[in-house]
Amino acid sequence: IPEAVSSDASFRELPLDFAQYFVGKWSVEIRTHPPSSVHTTGEVTQGNYIIHLDSANTLKGIYYENVTTSEVEVKNALRVLVELNSPTSGVFKTARAKTDIFEQDEASEPDLKYRTLFAFDFESHGNGMKLSRGSWNGRRKGEYQFAIASASTFLISVSLAPTTEDEVGRVQTITGYKAAVPSFWQAYGPTAGIAAMFIALRFVRRRGSRASTRSATRL
Repeated sequence: IPEAVSSDASFRELPLDFAQYFVGKWSVEIRTHPPSSVHTTGEVTQGNYIIHLDSANTLKGIYYENVTTSEVEVKNALRVLVELNSPTSGVFKTARAKTDIFEQDEASEPDLKYRTLFAFDFESHGNGMKLSRGSWNGRRKGEYQFAIASASTFLISVSLAPTTEDEVGRVQTITGYKAAVPSFWQAYGPTAGIAAMFIALRFVRRRGSRASTRSATRL
């Protein structure tokens, strides 16, 4: 725990590089509820982002919900495009995917129509928090605040405008958690352990064989 606290403290002290920050796999929890009941559960959606660096100024990836064990049937499959103007500013875009997002890249969809979800321009505050505010251009329009407090979490709060069916509007919170990259030992520990034991056993046998040879020579 002290190491995690130290890591977050170091992150807050450094300037934000959004490309480096957002690359990776993120799990998100999306909650939507009326403004008067922000402390209730509301509607909950579980989603995932997988993002990679495509070029110095571009991030690309996918977003999906409700993954089955086969990773074939998903809901709300999107292509993601982030165009960076600077390390802290840019435009976040999405497009509806029409091909298998796990098997085919965006080159298989030349007619993709990316639409801007939001533009961002983060500012660092005294407590180390990085904040961006602006217009939200999803299926329901609104205003958003994107808060980054650590290298592995974020919180987006969206105030959605009222509609004819919903006269009071909605509040949406999107909480993101970044999947940790496994260490070498976590990824290869069992295999590395077996290999190390095998090498050690061969070393012991070889030393034993040499000792026996030297003993025989003396005799």
